[in-house]
Amino acid sequence: MAKTITDVLAEARGMTPEATRAHVQAHYIALLKQQPRDAFTIEMDIPFGPHERHRLDVHVPKAKSANLRPVVLFVFGGGFVQGHKNMHGEWIYGNVPNFFARNDIIGINVNYRLAPEHPWPAGAEDVAGAVAWARQNIAKYGGDPERIFIMGHSSGATHVATYALRPELHPAGGPGIAGVMILSGGFYMTPETPEPNHLAYYGEDLSKWGHRNLIAHAQWGDFAVFLSTAELEPHSFNRSFTAMVDALTQRTGRMPRIAYFLTHNHYSEQMAIGTGDEQIESALLGFVRDTLAKRKPTN
Repeated sequence: MAKTITDVLAEARGMTPEATRAHVQAHYIALLKQQPRDAFTIEMDIPFGPHERHRLDVHVPKAKSANLRPVVLFVFGGGFVQGHKNMHGEWIYGNVPNFFARNDIIGINVNYRLAPEHPWPAGAEDVAGAVAWARQNIAKYGGDPERIFIMGHSSGATHVATYALRPELHPAGGPGIAGVMILSGGFYMTPETPEPNHLAYYGEDLSKWGHRNLIAHAQWGDFAVFLSTAELEPHSFNRSFTAMVDALTQRTGRMPRIAYFLTHNHYSEQMAIGTGDEQIESALLGFVRDTLAKRKPTN
């Protein structure tokens, strides 16, 4: 009998992170290859800045729309030091903008600079650059520059959260977003036992980490916030999730939208998007649609 995704995720319990990623990736790529691709077009490798990694892909629904469409800009994860928007061809991480394009939302898949050559806050600055590009150009693709969401997973979630929640990184007119979706971001920094990838991104001068700690400095502006974690995350990601929810709630008196994805691990959470996983997909679309219901579309 063929394995179900539940079987696959159960088999991943107790594996090393590297083995978990490889195990679930093989099965999710097979599922993603079965998904239809005839409902949207993709324009790839559009420059949004001067660096060679300042490139993005725009996934546009083919169907006509009476109004400008909302936009979701996605930033992948890779521990700050590795990764590419098309790391596994069109399947991962293109599965995320593909999913939104199938649901009448323009998806943007974003590359960014990596540490150690480009340390903090380069990732957040690159998110800012991609948002600026979208606000200036997305109407040409039928997108609404006033209804842009930014979304990231893992270190990509850290980058979008840093941009959204640190006002000093915003342009003069504000962040220019309707909402931010933060999937399994890594915010919990441990200078007492620094991890190599944190040293690469946040710097080897630990005295500067206090200022660079997002949990301690996050500010919530005029946009919606969604945070998620997965049941089988490494402990540091669950701890980052709870600490950020607590910080935002205490500091602002508002509760962000939250989701806890049962049976999923750190890698499957992102790879499942676009495979028909109702638990994850309904949470993401529900957040976007509920946020948009409070805003008028641009004609």
